[in-house]
Amino acid sequence: VLPSIQATGLKLKLLNALQSYGTTIVNDNMIQGNSLEKYCVLANTPKEFAESIKTHYYGIIHLDERKEVIMKLQEEFNTVKILERVLKIIEG
Repeated sequence: VLPSIQATGLKLKLLNALQSYGTTIVNDNMIQGNSLEKYCVLANTPKEFAESIKTHYYGIIHLDERKEVIMKLQEEFNTVKILERVLKIIEG
């Protein structure tokens, strides 16, 4: 469960959580400005968070699907690609 008070771009804790074998529940601020919402469960109010936790806590985790997600994330957000993006930003 990763709520965020402010939308400040990609958060490393989100990438870390998505590479686990569980469900990641986030709010709009956590995924704003990135393409990771398709891998998350979205909840914005306390009631939505509570309902999502109840729904997914005992839910079945499909390991094959999670492995695919993890592989996609590792391809897109590996160290080399992150450094390339940082260099592009620095170089303008």
